Order: sequence, then structure tokens, then C-alpha cells
Amino acid sequence: MSNFWENYPSYKEDLDKVQDIMHDTLISKESYLNETLGAMINKRGKMIRPGLLLISSKFGKNQEDKKEEILQLAAIIEMFHMATLVHDDIIDESETRRGEYTLQYKYGKKYAVYIGDYIFTKCFSMLSGSYDMDTMKNISNVISRICTGELMQFHSRYDLNTSYKKYLKVISGKTAALISLACYIGAYESGSDEKTSKLLGKIGYYLGVAFQIKDDILDITEDDKGLKKT
Repeated sequence: MSNFWENYPSYKEDLDKVQDIMHDTLISKESYLNETLGAMINKRGKMIRPGLLLISSKFGKNQEDKKEEILQLAAIIEMFHMATLVHDDIIDESETRRGEYTLQYKYGKKYAVYIGDYIFTKCFSMLSGSYDMDTMKNISNVISRICTGELMQFHSRYDLNTSYKKYLKVISGKTAALISLACYIGAYESGSDEKTSKLLGKIGYYLGVAFQIKDDILDITEDDKGLKKT
């Protein structure tokens, strides 16, 4: 994990626990699989999504009583993000991410697909044991939106006449959807009322849209400034 949370020690401590949960969940008896997944876990970025989920959980009246469930949920959100990045790299045929070779470049597309699918199955396995149906439905709907957004982007990849409205629709189903979900369920699972949970989800949505716009601009300006973007 990067030094992004160094000035917020309580959140950094919790995010270290989230990373431990991810490790315990994904590591298996297969050494070759552990080598791949261990490297992915240890080289996590800023952990923005689980961090925002933890921040949002502070608005709930049951935040302390449900601390373990919140930490697990933060791990699930970050693992979903991991899986979508693996699949993104396959679709985009990316050679590197954050200065490191991608799975699909190192091991081939088939291996990368199975790794992404493996992470997805672990996420749903964790969800099935500890959370209510509303949370599972919300997460399933967001994963569906992410897939739809990626399909829309793929379908219009050479269309120079793509409208601003359609562009917003595409990115709403990518970064924005998952960040919005992180903020919403962090509040919801900690006992926040529906109004507060939805408001935090809306904040997450706009954060995600802004993040994706900036990321897309960096993609086309070729100005990496140390970001190591291809």
C-alpha cells in the first residue's frame, strides 16, 4: 500500500487489516497461484475504495459493533476492484500497470481471465456468509453496471462522434459505480439511515466520475509525470 494514508494512522491501521483479510482470503495451497495473488495484494495502490468505505462507516450508529463486518466488506470491495483491473488489462491489451507488467502480458490472457474469475468467486463466497440480501443485490448490480460500461466503451472505441452524455454514461458504470457503492454500503452496513447512506453514495459517485475523467485525460495527453501510464 502507498503512503497515501500516513497522516491518518487509524485508517492506515484498519487498511492494513483489510489487506491481511485479502491475503487470508485469496491465498491457497497452490504455490504458483499464491505467487501471483501475493504480488497483487502487496502492490496495492492507495486503497481509495476501502478507505472511503471505512470513512462512510463512521456515520453509522453501529460502527464499533460491526467493525469486523465493515473490514471484511472493505476487503471485498478492493478485491472486486482487483478483479476488474485484471479483466480491464485483458480487454485493453495493456502491457504494464503502475510500472509493473500485467498478468495478461506475463502469463497470457487465459491465465489472467481465470485469476480475475477466481477473485470474483472469493468475493461472492465472503458475501454469502455475512451480509443481507440487499447488500448482495447492490454489489451484484454494480458489477453488472461495470460490465455494461466496459462493453459500451468497447463498442464505441473508434467512434469519434461519441457524445458527452454517452461518455458520462460509460464512466458512470466504471470507477464511479464502485466508489459510490463503497460509500453507500459502508454507511448502510454500519447502521446509517437510508438518506445518509444515499447521500454518501452520491458523493462517491461524483468522486468516481471526476477520478475517471482525470484518468482518461492522462491517457491521451501522454504526460505521465511519474504515473507510468502507457
